[in-house]
Amino acid sequence: MSTRNPGMNLDLEWVSKVRVNTQAVLKRAQQIQGQKLPKKQWQAAWLLKAVTCIDLTTLAGDDTPSNVHGCV
Repeated sequence: MSTRNPGMNLDLEWVSKVRVNTQAVLKRAQQIQGQKLPKKQWQAAWLLKAVTCIDLTTLAGDDTPSNVHGCV
């Protein structure tokens, strides 16, 4: 069995330096809300694509079918 990863210190200094252009975010949010949803044959394809982007791993590292099933 391998040894446990000791990890590293978490440096969040960069988070305090992040700047957000609020006006640009609000404008883009309005654009997204105004878009039409995919219909008919494309709707199922996009829903399937969205599901494949979901991370079903557990943070504890004890991934078993029963543990991951609880995430769905």
